[in-house]
Formats: sequence, C-alpha cells, structure tokens
Amino acid sequence: MYTGIFGYWNGIEKEQASLRFGLWNSNIEWNAGKLGDVVSDFSSTGSGNDVWNIIYPANYIQGNEIYFTITLDITNNYEKNGEEYYKQTVYLNGEKFLEGGYNKKQWDNFINNKLNGLNCFCIGRCSMHADGWWHYSKMNAYTLRLYNHALSSEEVKDNYAKSVAYHESLQ
Repeated sequence: MYTGIFGYWNGIEKEQASLRFGLWNSNIEWNAGKLGDVVSDFSSTGSGNDVWNIIYPANYIQGNEIYFTITLDITNNYEKNGEEYYKQTVYLNGEKFLEGGYNKKQWDNFINNKLNGLNCFCIGRCSMHADGWWHYSKMNAYTLRLYNHALSSEEVKDNYAKSVAYHESLQ
C-alpha cells in the first residue's frame, strides 16, 4: 500500500498530485510529472504512470524514526547516453546513501508547464493515481523542510544534527 507523505497539487480533489512523495512497500517513491517515456536513474521500468516514479530502496529503514534528505541540484547537470541529467542525492541520517540523475527534460517540463498551476501542499497525504485516489500516512513529522536550492553535504549533516537534537529535547 502506498503511504503518502506529501503532495503538491492544483487543489482539485479528483486529480493527481503533480509533485508527490511517499513510501510504497519497501521503497521511497517520488516524482514530478511524466514526459513520455523519459526516465531517470532509479526510475521504475513499468508502463504507463509507473515509468515516472523515482524509486529508492527503503529496506534499510528500521524502527519507527527515519530521517532522509533528497536533493536535486539543477546547477550540476551531466550527460549520459545522449540525455542530460540533474544530480539527485539521497541522504540517510545525514550521510550520503544514493546518488544518480534526474532527467533534465522531465524536470524542466515540470517547472515550465506544471509548477505555476500548483497551489496546495499536503503533509501526510498524497494522490498517487490519476483519478485522485488519495493515500494517507499515520505519522508524526517533527521536521519537514523544502528549499529552493540543493543542499550541500555539510548542510544536510547540520540539519540532521539540529533536527535530532530538537526532537530529543522534546522527550
């Protein structure tokens, strides 16, 4: 079952969120729109909407608390197999876990054609299907941050340390 962590969408309940993030079985999944059969590193290889999910293995998650950071650095692009990619990095507990590329065409299409039409941001729910089928999570979030730039490794480590210290002070 998909557990929606957050979604950014146009506010129409019967439509799918354009930017979404959540957990599916033992994976962390996120995506920002579909552009034909364009895929990124860590993309699923199915058909239809499944092609545009970015899937990271989450079988390393143990216990009830997780802290992860995903960065997408649009100032750091590279070419591979004739396609351009932006660097995406996943951090687990402040340390680099996975690194790959997010297809530049796909991200640029999202920014240029979808982003301005989004006006609702949800935490704890997300629409993963085109018919507006909403998925909810049972969670307590003590830190959720969105930035307008990719964080450096040092910033990720610093955020992790501050978040853990804050959470511990609440107990």
